[in-house]
Amino acid sequence: MLQFGHGLGTPHGGCSEYTILPAKYAYLLTTDISDDEAVLLEPFGVAHQAVEEIGVERETVLVQGCGPIGLLAIGIARAFGAGKILAVDIFDEKLEKAKKMGADVTINSKSEILKEKVFMATEGNGVGRLIEASGFTPAINSCFELLRKGGSIVLIGLPKTPIHIEEPVKNLIWKSLTLKTVHGRKIFHTWRESENMMAKKQ
Repeated sequence: MLQFGHGLGTPHGGCSEYTILPAKYAYLLTTDISDDEAVLLEPFGVAHQAVEEIGVERETVLVQGCGPIGLLAIGIARAFGAGKILAVDIFDEKLEKAKKMGADVTINSKSEILKEKVFMATEGNGVGRLIEASGFTPAINSCFELLRKGGSIVLIGLPKTPIHIEEPVKNLIWKSLTLKTVHGRKIFHTWRESENMMAKKQ
């Protein structure tokens, strides 16, 4: 648990009912959200920072990986005014949840050809924004080809093996892409913005 408390660790254990840490690392809630909602600020904050970093208003957005953070990213992108939202995963039950969170198009990349579906949904242009939340190395390697020229991508998922970009000249350099990564949340901006969104039921 060395990431706990800005990498300082804790002798109490990350799953302890109570713990002691310096006050400067604690965020005090300012609204009346419930405890159950408050614990979601951690994954919600990661998704919030990712969406905020790349700017999704009126953009076509692809969220790759519909686990908890990917699903939250879909909902946040919708609240931030995204245009069309595409969601991809290999499990239909996750894609059903993606629809409930606001996805317009869902793609099962295990049974459908992802590239074909993405370009069909974007009139052959590719997406303007891509949120990579799967951490699956082959998916990361090939996702750059799904972006349009001038697009932006943010990596949230944690790959376990080295990544490489397929056809980097065509899929990266000539596209003038912006690549961002996210680790955690911005202290304390993300906490405040995430709490306010939850409190307003956005």
